Amino acid sequence: MRSLYYWLTKTYADFMPPLPNQGATAVELGCATGAFLEKLRAAGWQPRGIEPVATAAAEAQRRGFSIHVGMLESAQLESDAFDAAFAWMVIEHLTNPRETLVELRRTLKTDGWLVFSVPNVACWEPYVSGKSWMVWELPRHLQHFTPRRLRSLLADCGYDRIDIIHQRNLLNVVTSVGIVLTRWFPRSRSAQRVLNWANHRRCGGS
Repeated sequence: MRSLYYWLTKTYADFMPPLPNQGATAVELGCATGAFLEKLRAAGWQPRGIEPVATAAAEAQRRGFSIHVGMLESAQLESDAFDAAFAWMVIEHLTNPRETLVELRRTLKTDGWLVFSVPNVACWEPYVSGKSWMVWELPRHLQHFTPRRLRSLLADCGYDRIDIIHQRNLLNVVTSVGIVLTRWFPRSRSAQRVLNWANHRRCGGS
């Protein structure tokens, strides 16, 4: 059961491509406190970060990383400078994702990687959960993507060799169930415990 649980909750949200060369450079958009930058550094990358939240950026800087506090546009990154760019659950928060994807393409080398994750609005969960699907997250999520829309958008922004990996996350399902239960039974402590447990685990708790 433990193995099944970890299989269901593994999201593959920290994928990194093979190190192309010693000293390969990477940038993470929305790097928060630098947890993924640590993984990149441990794997041999030379990573930098971009983070709009000053307190999170300060923590990443304390870890020894070069962090631009602000948005991608104000970072004024060099052209053809990075072997890889990462953005974990960031693109759906942007008012103009096309502009951001074009800017990231400019900063990448010809054979550079862009690796990012977004919720999939075409999966089965929103059809079952309806307005209680936790990933809607209005008004924080400004964009909602299907694989077809994402592939078209990336191609229009100059990306090729596009691979879309469908991730699974049982915790999203449990959170949606918790939202449904708290709406049906607003005074139920059990329903609130389900929601609190799922949110705690999604935020990295044990």
